[in-house]
Amino acid sequence: MKLKLKEEFDRLFLVFDDNDTALERCENQLLDEKIPVRILDQSVWPAGYELFADLSRDEIAAVQPLLKRRKYERGDTIVHFGAPAGELFFLARGCASATLPRGSGTTKRLGTFSPGMAFGEMAMHDRAPRSAEVTADTEVECDVLKVEDFERLSESHPHIKLVLLRNLALLLSRNLRKRNQEFSVFDY
Repeated sequence: MKLKLKEEFDRLFLVFDDNDTALERCENQLLDEKIPVRILDQSVWPAGYELFADLSRDEIAAVQPLLKRRKYERGDTIVHFGAPAGELFFLARGCASATLPRGSGTTKRLGTFSPGMAFGEMAMHDRAPRSAEVTADTEVECDVLKVEDFERLSESHPHIKLVLLRNLALLLSRNLRKRNQEFSVFDY
């Protein structure tokens, strides 16, 4: 291969830990070529967050002061696997991936988040340690909601908390349904 590619070898010949990572790179390269401005390049305001669906403007305005903006550079770890969980993240700008460490030292990508999506949602329910690592694939901006602030919504805005809990349940249900479909491909 080195003889055939010559001076282009280092640029064109790539090795990946697994097929998933290789496929993701090819998909992203194809998307970059075909769609110059993608959603990953856009910002989403809280009204566009999937978990804020069915909240009125006034209700979103009541939640906004509880959100704290954080910025991450490409490659930064946003959520550490096994770390204590106490926050819910709303992706306002950029792209991030959730991965699981493998015993071999490699990682398995579970999914990619784009603007408007949320992660860390299980913390709102079980407060168990983080079950995956989330890393910034690009420059990222997140709005972060602390569990304590979420809990206080029961007193100040019970309807908002109810809507958020319903949307969290729908998100978890969709994620589980997607995983079930992925596993159904395998014949055990």
